[in-house]
Amino acid sequence: MPHDQIWNELASASLVAIPTHWYEASSLVLDEGFMVGTPALASNLGVFPEKVRHGLDGLLVPPADTAAWRTALQRLHDQPGLVASLRANVRPPLTAEAHTAQVLALYASLK
Repeated sequence: MPHDQIWNELASASLVAIPTHWYEASSLVLDEGFMVGTPALASNLGVFPEKVRHGLDGLLVPPADTAAWRTALQRLHDQPGLVASLRANVRPPLTAEAHTAQVLALYASLK
């Protein structure tokens, strides 16, 4: 796929599925999906519970629980309005500047 089409394809996807089994400090895939308004289906592990608001802008499921993943995917299929509802609540990720300001404010509050 040509590089200039990647953002359009990501924006037109129903969701970004991130079935990680490991703790992640951050997720570029999640941030990129949220940047274009695409909701997430992600493991309830690591950074994802901090960034994904379960039932609002994505769904969180236990990692490595294939039955839970199957149930979540079936729910998304059976409730066609759910993806649109999740999409409507996606917030863009923080910019690097905003994130840095939050971290500096946190450190300042610990003095």
